[in-house]
Amino acid sequence: MFMALCSTLLRTYTAEFPGDPARAFADVNRRILADTDAGQFVTVFYGVLDPATGQLAYCNAGQCPALHAGANRGPMELIRTGPPLGAFEEGTWYAERVILAEGDALVLYTDGSPKRSAARGSSTARIACVSACRRTWVSRPRRSATPSWPMWWPSLASRILPTTLRW
Repeated sequence: MFMALCSTLLRTYTAEFPGDPARAFADVNRRILADTDAGQFVTVFYGVLDPATGQLAYCNAGQCPALHAGANRGPMELIRTGPPLGAFEEGTWYAERVILAEGDALVLYTDGSPKRSAARGSSTARIACVSACRRTWVSRPRRSATPSWPMWWPSLASRILPTTLRW
């Protein structure tokens, strides 16, 4: 029930404030606190991409830091911009902006993904995820500037997107 409420609130307020992720998060937080019992919260990364300029305006409410990998450099962490939604009444969020160039990757992950890698020998979950990103995206030679999606994206998307859309 809680995740259904959070999903509905996020869809409602991000549609109401499409260019202002921080405002949407503040309103979602207020409603979660008003409509649920104490102790329930959710972590969320929400971004709005302008495909014409590559500018991504985002808010990160307690989620693992997203990784921005460029064609000529290693992955960089995008900072968190506020606490998890529903965790604190006085929570404050702000939007950050980053430019995604053609060929860049934005990697989002949850606690569960890097923990499995860390269990296999990496010293920390974050290091495991950054290493995986570096191995699978940045260090691979590129054939050309197009297509900008990696060759493995269609098969990965066919497995991930149906699950994501069900959520």
